[in-house]
Amino acid sequence: MPARIGPRELIAVLGAAVVWPVTAAAQQPLPVIGVVLNHRESAMHRTKVILAMILALSVGSSAAYGADMQRLEHVLEQWAVAWSSNDVEKLLPLFTDNVVYEDVTFGAINHGQKELHDFARGTFDAFADLKFELKSRVVGADGKSGAMEWVWRGRQIKDLPELPATNRPFEVRGASVVEFSDGKISRDSDYWDLATYTKQVRMSEMSGINYSLTLRRLVFRSPPS
Repeated sequence: MPARIGPRELIAVLGAAVVWPVTAAAQQPLPVIGVVLNHRESAMHRTKVILAMILALSVGSSAAYGADMQRLEHVLEQWAVAWSSNDVEKLLPLFTDNVVYEDVTFGAINHGQKELHDFARGTFDAFADLKFELKSRVVGADGKSGAMEWVWRGRQIKDLPELPATNRPFEVRGASVVEFSDGKISRDSDYWDLATYTKQVRMSEMSGINYSLTLRRLVFRSPPS
């Protein structure tokens, strides 16, 4: 992301533009485009030129900054598109090689593209009609972090560790907190509503012992006794 001209830089440049002429020989004529100006007129002219340059640089920097922010917002939008595509190859390019991807609800942490690939492939295989609807997204002013709110829909058709499939439709809310590096997501932490999920897929209709053990593992993260 291009560097932006801050107040200190502006003050430094303006100081150089104003102070330098004062230290020159007083009333020393200076030629400017074939016209002889006195010292004061030369100083004013030089200051105007510097101000015009600063304005041009500031506008250019702001435009580049705005374009970078839009690219990061687009990455977040493509996050939902990729997770809805059932295509791992559409998902991976959004992330850095050393990405850390965490499903906080499950307590699963994936390091790097290989682990993320396996995690995504397992998710796509386990859920049918998988869709992520992006409800909102924001990129931090520093361009280093962001967040999303989304709705996750689908049907679980394959058992996952500690989460048996019921093939019933669900719709749950979730959120992701991300960090960026070089225009890609370098860290992603997903949070979603497990309580609503278990109600919608009717896990309570499982046999009593299986339902009890499943909830114990999911909620308390402890092995059965």
